[in-house]
Amino acid sequence: MQIILVSNRLSRAKSITLSTRHAMLAGVLVMAMVLAIGAGLSYSALRVVPTLGIPGVAELVGQITEREQRTQEAFVRDNINALAVKLGEMQAHLMRLDALGERLVGFTGGKAGRDMKFGETPGRGGAASTQQVARQLSVTDLQAELEALTVKLDYRGESLRIIEDQMLRDRARKTLLPSANPVDAPYPTSHFGWRIDPFNGKSTHHEGIDFAAPVGTPILAAAGGVVITADRKPNYLAYGLMIEIDHGNGLMTRYAHASKLHVKPGEVVRRGQHIADVGATGQATGPHLHFEVRQNEVAQNPLKFIGTLASR
Repeated sequence: MQIILVSNRLSRAKSITLSTRHAMLAGVLVMAMVLAIGAGLSYSALRVVPTLGIPGVAELVGQITEREQRTQEAFVRDNINALAVKLGEMQAHLMRLDALGERLVGFTGGKAGRDMKFGETPGRGGAASTQQVARQLSVTDLQAELEALTVKLDYRGESLRIIEDQMLRDRARKTLLPSANPVDAPYPTSHFGWRIDPFNGKSTHHEGIDFAAPVGTPILAAAGGVVITADRKPNYLAYGLMIEIDHGNGLMTRYAHASKLHVKPGEVVRRGQHIADVGATGQATGPHLHFEVRQNEVAQNPLKFIGTLASR
């Protein structure tokens, strides 16, 4: 763009050439002036004009201010509602974790478990730091903390559920292992393995353990299972009245020399159930329980299963 200047004061006309860069610079200056004037007018309208007492202006400014306050309150309210929803979700997580913790305490049954008070807030405290200045948390900070805590709760809950599943499986396996004391006796009177036979004086292999006890002493199932024998067996007449219980996976227990039987073949028994009474039927020098554990028909040392008796 070229501008020609003509004046009586000039001896001749002058020309000025404006480039595109000059035009853009002029445009920017004009916009800056417009914005500055607008800001000044806004400030005057909101701060100065109300003090002049012009009719209607103060009311208009009040309406604008009230509208801005309502917008801010709505924003805060929406954030509070979102935090309340997140807090409700976390409370539900904590209730599930408390219930799961109570179940796990029931599994352990120890003092450590009883000392864990689920559902109660643990004591906390401590003096404020003298090195760091405390600061207020913003809504964004609270949201971030709640999100992080939710992730941790989910992880802890899943970990506890895995532990619970493992403990349930272990408990189920334990109920099918013959680890309960089959009779109330202080110690075995004859152990598993080679011994001098009390009837012929020869060295013979004893395939169970014996517990001396008075006639009528309750005989208890060492584990849960199904009764497969509850009588005298032709091939095992020396055992007298006896009971055999199948515990699954090839595991079986035998209780011999009973004076009375309280279960029948096919009956399902639970761990610790009273199944017979101690006696001296069959080949016996006196009232006692002969107890065997067999794995796939092979005799096992019962003390491997009821190990607590070994220390008596």
